[in-house]
Amino acid sequence: MNIILVTPAPPNSTNGNRVSANRWAKILIQLGHQVSVVEQYTTQKADLMIAIHAWRSQESIFRFKQENPSAKLIVVLSGTDIYQYIHSHRETTLKAMQQADILLGLNHQVIHAVPNELQHRLCVIPQSATIKSKRVKPKKHFLALVVGHLRDVKNPFQAAQAAQLLAATSRIQIHHYGSAHTASWGIHARRETATNQRYHWHGEVNQSRLSEIYQQASVLIISSKMEGGANVICEAIAAGTPILASKIDGNVGLLGENYKGYYSLSDTRMLHAKLSRLERDKLFYSHLKSQCLKLQRYYKPHREIGNWRSLLNQLTK
Repeated sequence: MNIILVTPAPPNSTNGNRVSANRWAKILIQLGHQVSVVEQYTTQKADLMIAIHAWRSQESIFRFKQENPSAKLIVVLSGTDIYQYIHSHRETTLKAMQQADILLGLNHQVIHAVPNELQHRLCVIPQSATIKSKRVKPKKHFLALVVGHLRDVKNPFQAAQAAQLLAATSRIQIHHYGSAHTASWGIHARRETATNQRYHWHGEVNQSRLSEIYQQASVLIISSKMEGGANVICEAIAAGTPILASKIDGNVGLLGENYKGYYSLSDTRMLHAKLSRLERDKLFYSHLKSQCLKLQRYYKPHREIGNWRSLLNQLTK
């Protein structure tokens, strides 16, 4: 098939949408298809368009259906689609979703956010990750990792705030990797680094370096207010790194209802308590690590590739 993959993130971006688009393009090419990745659809002819983000890609969605009325359309539901724009911009978001032959979700809780009349179009394909470097345990510090760009939806400084509540004897250090969404976020991060001895903002790093960092980390903290299906969770699981996560649908949809590393989104003190316990309680740490290791089989690349093969076969029947 000739496939157009639309993502609202520019080519050199490390935004999750662009990272996902590039990985999916590789998968689709591996499956024998021709793929072009663009920010916006213009007038190209194609057998299939995959549009990441219903609301942000709505112009491309409507234009594609007008230019290619018999072609197939997959709309990938982002976290802000299903947990924000479907409420704040309901009419336009739903219209974009209604154009799709398949609505693609990235976590298993997505069905609760999709309107009943569209649930029959929903397919869930969690993302995958591979971390190749060898596991290296930190010697001096208990390294708590935060991976995510600095913007409101990521709740980026909650880990730093929780770390300020730790006992003086704690070895926990927060290391944050991700670019600042605006200049003010960067100023905030530099100020936090200067005044909070447990917090260190490193800015953006490439995926190769990030893979090494996962191997050195004691825990990943994901404090997001909303997520469609965060690939950082899959990366941490692939690395065998335990996770402390805000209890939101996007995280529960990947880690499962019975995962023991959740904390209430608005409760920084609960995050502090979990983080402190993780450092001092070896049984708790081992339990979370064991839970993550058991999840690894669900986020292997061969599983994601197989799911895409099945989905495309379903579309061409």
